[in-house]
Amino acid sequence: MDPALRAAVIGAGKIGRHHAKWYHRAGCTLVGYAVSSPESVATRATEMQVECPEVGVGYTDIGALLDEQRPDLVSVCTPAEHHYAAARLALERGVAVLCEKPLVWSVDPATARREAADLVALSEASSTPLAVNLQYTYAADSYRELVAPAAAPRRCEVVLESRGKGAERTPAEVWMELGPHALSLAFGLLPGYELDLASVTVETAPRTALAGFALDGPESRVQASVRCGQVMEGDLTRCFGLDGQLVDYAGRNNAAGDFCTYLKFAGLEHEYADLMRSSIERFVAALRGESRRFVDGRAGLRNLEAQLAVTEAIHRSLERRADG
Repeated sequence: MDPALRAAVIGAGKIGRHHAKWYHRAGCTLVGYAVSSPESVATRATEMQVECPEVGVGYTDIGALLDEQRPDLVSVCTPAEHHYAAARLALERGVAVLCEKPLVWSVDPATARREAADLVALSEASSTPLAVNLQYTYAADSYRELVAPAAAPRRCEVVLESRGKGAERTPAEVWMELGPHALSLAFGLLPGYELDLASVTVETAPRTALAGFALDGPESRVQASVRCGQVMEGDLTRCFGLDGQLVDYAGRNNAAGDFCTYLKFAGLEHEYADLMRSSIERFVAALRGESRRFVDGRAGLRNLEAQLAVTEAIHRSLERRADG
C-alpha cells in the first residue's frame, strides 16, 4: 500500500475540512487546497489544521493548484453549481476526482444533465477515476448485514429529516439537500435496479417532499417511497429498508469522541464508521490498487437523473397548486 498519495481539496469549507481530515487519517499527504478569496486562505488553513496538521499550499486558482502541486486526487467541495468546472479541470489533467453530491447542479436541468454526462464521458475515456460522495450508499451495505432482505423485494421506504439551515425551507430546497442521500439509500438497497422515470410522483407539504417511483430489477418491480423533510424542533425521523423491515439511522460521537454511524434494528443498536469516512477510505483504497467498490461517476449520474426528475415534479406540483 502506497501511503504517499497526494491529495488536494477544492472548496475548504466545513465539508472540505472533513475531507481533509479523512485523507490525512487514510495516510494521504494533503498538498494544497483552493478557496474563493485571498482573505480566506489563512483562515481555512487554520480551521483544517485542527485535525489535519499539514494542509499544503492555499490557492484561489484551481488550475494553478493542480498544475503546481500535481495531486493524485482531489475532492470537489465547492457549492454544487461549481462542481462541473472544478471537476473538469482535474479530470483534464488526469487527476482522480471525488465530487461532493450532487455530481453537478444548474437551474437548467438540461444543462445539469449535459454537464454530468460530459464528466462521466471524460472520466471513462481517459480512465481517470471519478467518484461521487453519495456516502449513504454504504449504509445500505450495513443494512444487509443486519437484515436478511427478500430476494425479490416489493417495497422500499426511506425517510430522512434534518434541521436544515436557518429559516424554513421550501419542498424543493429540502429535496435539494436530502434527496441525493435518500436516493443513494434506495439505489444502494436495490443494486442492479433501474428507476422508471415515467413512474415518478410527488406530494408536497410545508418543508416536506414525498417522492414515489418504481425501480425495475431482475427479480421484481419495487415501489419506492422517499420522504425528505425539515423539522424545526423535536425528534428527527431517519429510517430506511425493504418490505417493512426498517432500520433507524443516527450519527453521533462515540465514547472516544469519533463521529460514527448508528443503525438500530429489532431493538439493538450497532455502531459503524462514519459514512463519509467510509466513502473516502474506499476511494483512496481503489487508487492504491486495492479492490474496494466506490460510487463512481455513472452512479452519480443516475442519482442526479432521479434527483432532477423529482425536482421537476415538485415544481410542476407547486405550479398547479398556485394556478388552482
